[in-house]
Amino acid sequence: MNKQYSTYVSRNENLNQIKPVLDKALESFLGVKIDKISNEILEKLVKNNLNIDFLDSWSLEEAKFNFKKDYLIKVLREFNGNISKASTISGIDRRTIHRLIIQFNIDIEEFRNLPYHFSKKKIDDYIKFVAGDVLKQYSLTEKKSELIYGLPTDELVKVIKKPFPKMEDAYDFFEYKFLVAVILKNDKVLKDVCKQLKIARETLSRKISKHKINIKDLNMDFKENNIKLEELI
Repeated sequence: MNKQYSTYVSRNENLNQIKPVLDKALESFLGVKIDKISNEILEKLVKNNLNIDFLDSWSLEEAKFNFKKDYLIKVLREFNGNISKASTISGIDRRTIHRLIIQFNIDIEEFRNLPYHFSKKKIDDYIKFVAGDVLKQYSLTEKKSELIYGLPTDELVKVIKKPFPKMEDAYDFFEYKFLVAVILKNDKVLKDVCKQLKIARETLSRKISKHKINIKDLNMDFKENNIKLEELI
């Protein structure tokens, strides 16, 4: 039994809006325009990693149940228990969210009492963390990283948003990662995979085809392509 996780990387869609504002702020802070550094900071700022844990010993039904619960908790935490916003972002209608909150015994008031995730201070901290982390990697800008509090971020705070994937998209990615882990755990013996997942062989075949899983090329070195940043928002 191994605990693993699926990492869905969602991206900001207002890239063209963020780029010129970031360039201007960095040029003011550094005194020079450095496209490589600006692009690297931008690449990190516009990504959001949604990590969902799973056990490779679960059945498919258990995996779906735990995914839905984990995803719902994350989206409700992200929007401080605001069900209307959670519904819009996740693609789940409000009635279903209310039903799932009861089913999973989620304390919605806990999220409503959290510090507001999208406050200007939180976004400002996030921008400076990412920018400072990139600047310290280069000898030319390493000293500037120690003065990152001086980076002018007022305009950036207005355009930076932390993206969040819809539930359907995130589940597709999760299911792919989960199936790969289970297939490898069972040494690619599909009869045993079906037994563990508690599904018919035809169902497994459809899912393998849907996710374009090439069983022959799978190996135990399969790893997550994961980019982790400290989650400050």
